[in-house]
Amino acid sequence: MIELRAAETDDELELWRSVRLAILPNERTASVAELRAGGSFMLLAHRDGELVGSGSASKSDMGGGAVTPRVLPAHRRQGIGTAFIFQLIQVARDAGVRAVMAETKTNNLPIGRLLAKCAFQLAGVDTHRDSNHDLVKESATLLWYAALD
Repeated sequence: MIELRAAETDDELELWRSVRLAILPNERTASVAELRAGGSFMLLAHRDGELVGSGSASKSDMGGGAVTPRVLPAHRRQGIGTAFIFQLIQVARDAGVRAVMAETKTNNLPIGRLLAKCAFQLAGVDTHRDSNHDLVKESATLLWYAALD
């Protein structure tokens, strides 16, 4: 059974960071202090006591929000990402968010399929967000949106 719970203590936020670092080892990851100051809702996923993923939901000043699910590679395609997205959407809805966005890369088809399954619609392609190195790899950012009202 998948257990989703808020990451609130320093130890839990450190676990949240560990998932992000495992999935995105070459990107900067915020410190625990930065995560506390950031205002996002952080979520951890465990299965049978084992950490399997983390996610976040945030709200913008203009009424929109963002959701970010991350599942460790060994635990993908087991329903964890779907559970994350629905829980993060509920958190956003409870906070009064009217629509949420998510970002993916063009070379990450599984997350795009997952977002589409969870009622997200592809709304745009951003070829300027990433470095030229990413463009050489023919990777761009896909912008996905889901209306919550």
